[in-house]
Amino acid sequence: MVNEASVNAWATKRYRYYVVGIHMGTLVKLHSFFTDRASLFDLPILAEFRTLNSKLDTHMALLMYQLSMEFIYYHELAHLIQYSPLDDDCLTEHVIEVEKTDEVYAVSAGKDDPYDLIKHVKEFDADLHGGYFICLHLIQYWKKLDESDRSQANLELLISLGTGAIFSYFILLLQKYPEMYYDASDHPHPLIRILYIIDMFIQTAEKNQPQGMSIKPEAILNRAFRLTEAMFTFAGGENVVKNFADIFMGEKENIELYVNNVLIPESLKLPYLVLQRVAANNVVK
Repeated sequence: MVNEASVNAWATKRYRYYVVGIHMGTLVKLHSFFTDRASLFDLPILAEFRTLNSKLDTHMALLMYQLSMEFIYYHELAHLIQYSPLDDDCLTEHVIEVEKTDEVYAVSAGKDDPYDLIKHVKEFDADLHGGYFICLHLIQYWKKLDESDRSQANLELLISLGTGAIFSYFILLLQKYPEMYYDASDHPHPLIRILYIIDMFIQTAEKNQPQGMSIKPEAILNRAFRLTEAMFTFAGGENVVKNFADIFMGEKENIELYVNNVLIPESLKLPYLVLQRVAANNVVK
């Protein structure tokens, strides 16, 4: 834990020690952001969530906080895996320090920021690692419901909740709300990240859902946007999510092209990425 008031997390390696740092401000601000908005789940606009909320052993607002913190942990853990050696001599390796990977965006995070493709790919890898485990946790949570409540609709609602939690975290990290960008900055634009994380959610859910279910990505994304919009417009806040949603609808095809033609091919060139190591060990195909 780092005694800093800002919202940020990072990973680094010093000597033989692999370190994840989470700023105290991340815990405090995310907890306040979500739990201060618990009353939103009583509103008609979130009626679907309200019905499910009454069946859970944890209020959805607190669950969103927990999911965002878990995502941060698994994201930063992926960066540590990226730093680790590919051979079996991990304990004998003696590295003074490797580059610290910050989660926070650059000051402006816009088109004029220097483009770092390798960092984009590392963030892509870490996001997928985080998204994979968060989805598994959501499915596990869904399986704890009474049998009569283990419906496809409720599973989609929980995945929407996780998506909304992560999306909210990205927006809080970004701080400013620039135009869409691709070949700029050291992190992919939040909308790019949300799209491929949703895709990871869907793939993971499809592999682990009961036979006969068919998860609907568009429904999940629409609910996640609606939930996140309610979070940010709470008590008269600025509706930054609507701007993101409008951009997303116009850029969806370009986002898919960037993911499929840039991030995925480039990630296949880096054997130290988490997904490459997992594939090499035949754990997930």
